[in-house]
This record gives sequence, structure tokens and C-alpha cells, in this order.
Amino acid sequence: MGCEGFLRVQEKEEDGAPQGLEQLTVAGGVHRVNGENMSARKIQIGQLWKKKDNGDTFLVTRVYTEALSTFVVLRKSGSEGESLVRVKAERTPEGQGLPGFVPAVEDDSV
Repeated sequence: MGCEGFLRVQEKEEDGAPQGLEQLTVAGGVHRVNGENMSARKIQIGQLWKKKDNGDTFLVTRVYTEALSTFVVLRKSGSEGESLVRVKAERTPEGQGLPGFVPAVEDDSV
């Protein structure tokens, strides 16, 4: 068994023997608080977002980071000839978001 997900403890027991491995994260990756799943929404290529003001649907075609900011390039769904829209992603308590847009499908959390 490898040491992935474990921390090698440098401290020693009272008898001088080294302590074993301690697990860094809980297996499974789903965290619960008060019985509710806590998973952050992450913007990914292929997701659909709706513009709040007119309801147009946009497809995420690119996600990239510049300095400390994340930018998303969107293309209007069904309009390959129109110009692309570049939006700076914002951090929200629920995860990442796009100002002026809402997820087209609420189940898009990862």
C-alpha cells in the first residue's frame, strides 16, 4: 500500500517507536454538514449557463486563469457565427459563479 492521502508523522511514541501514518482526508470525498452534502460548484467546459436578463443559453468553451482571476469564454448556444463572450468568474459561498448568468441546469455541481 502506498502513502497517497496519508501524512508521515515524525513524532515518536513514549517508548521511542515512531508513530504510524495518519490519514489526511476521509475516503470517498463527500463531506456532510448537518446531514447535507457540501459540494462546490465548479465551472467546466461544456456547461450551459443562462443570461439573467434575456434567458439566452450560453455554452462554456474555455476556462482559464490570469493572475489570480478565473475567466470563462462563452458562446451563445446555436450561434456559432456570433462573437464569444469573456466573463470573469466570481467566488460565491456556493462555489464559482458568473455575474449576470445562472446555471441552465441546477444539478451542474461537481
